[in-house]
Amino acid sequence: MRVYETMVILDPDLDEDEVRSYTKGKIVDVLEKLGANVRDVDHWGKRDLAFEIRHKRSGYYVVVTADAEPAAVDELGRQLAIADEVFRHKTVRRPDIERAELGSS
Repeated sequence: MRVYETMVILDPDLDEDEVRSYTKGKIVDVLEKLGANVRDVDHWGKRDLAFEIRHKRSGYYVVVTADAEPAAVDELGRQLAIADEVFRHKTVRRPDIERAELGSS
């Protein structure tokens, strides 16, 4: 498994409870069902966007770090791409974390 970090920007009209519920139900649960180990879920809160998306000037940011297989990350990306609540998402592999855990630099 590799370490991946996914940043999701959600609709700012969602309240805090809806964001946490969405994160748990649609991101964490999907990854875990696909065999991933979710390390961390970091709720950054509402932040201004660099440009308007769907006529909104802000979005709710969430960052999820997980150990996963590439197929699990692909499936998560597919589901996030079709979700109405998601403005944008981006997943990157974190080889720096993998190397640090192996004890090499």
